[in-house]
Amino acid sequence: MSDERLVMALLAEGNPATEVAQEASTGIPAATYLATLEQRSSDMTQLETKKSPGPGRGIAWGIAGLAVILTIFGLYIAFSGDDGQVVDQTTVPTPTTILMPQSETVIVPWGGPGPRAHLTVMVPDGWEVHDGWVVKDDDEGRPRLGSSVVANIYSEPCNSTLLDPPLGPTVDDLATAFADVWGADATSPTEVTLDGYAGKQMVLTVPEDVDFADCVAGNYMAWRDTGGGDRLFQGPGQIQESWIIDVEGERLLIEASYFPEITSENRAELQQVIESIQIEPE
Repeated sequence: MSDERLVMALLAEGNPATEVAQEASTGIPAATYLATLEQRSSDMTQLETKKSPGPGRGIAWGIAGLAVILTIFGLYIAFSGDDGQVVDQTTVPTPTTILMPQSETVIVPWGGPGPRAHLTVMVPDGWEVHDGWVVKDDDEGRPRLGSSVVANIYSEPCNSTLLDPPLGPTVDDLATAFADVWGADATSPTEVTLDGYAGKQMVLTVPEDVDFADCVAGNYMAWRDTGGGDRLFQGPGQIQESWIIDVEGERLLIEASYFPEITSENRAELQQVIESIQIEPE
């Protein structure tokens, strides 16, 4: 008997009028339908009893079903935005600026003994602190930041000749001396304020055509600090951003240097360090 006839029989059960109509439409007596219904109901009950799992298997199947549902829901969330819209993962833009986790460190400027200002900066992850420098030791521009208390500069960087007579003690003295010695390889000094302290800002660039092998001891010199230490450049084309700051009467030189091949990511991280500078006078 077809399913359609079975449904009709179910609807007809116990209804004489319907039984008559059903018998007329199917050609099968209503009593026969009802007997068939009873037999099929008994068969189905026995089949379900045989197929019904025990309590343990029922729980296991329930847990498995729940796991499948949760997995599907998790996948939906993973590939959906906050508003439930599905996100095309292939179109997520790559950031050009990477803001890295940071830690705080103190930088003591190069110089002689005695009280002097120091810097507090935030150091991005992947950077290191070496001898008063915050550096990223890789081949992508070799960015670094440091500071010095400058006593004098080299009038002939390749020949290791110091300025004679030595420069004066003010911010303008140092800025003017850099501009005179470096000429076209230095930008004109401009007014600047760094962490509330006034000074001058300028950029020095080591000439691309200089051969360090031709210099005295292979060194291209920048300046000498008050402790007798010398600042040496690392190679042709190196760029040094300089802030010459007056910190309560003490002249402090802060520098950020790198090479032209610096990546945008490293440049952004160096800028983070610069912007985090806090000057602490002694």
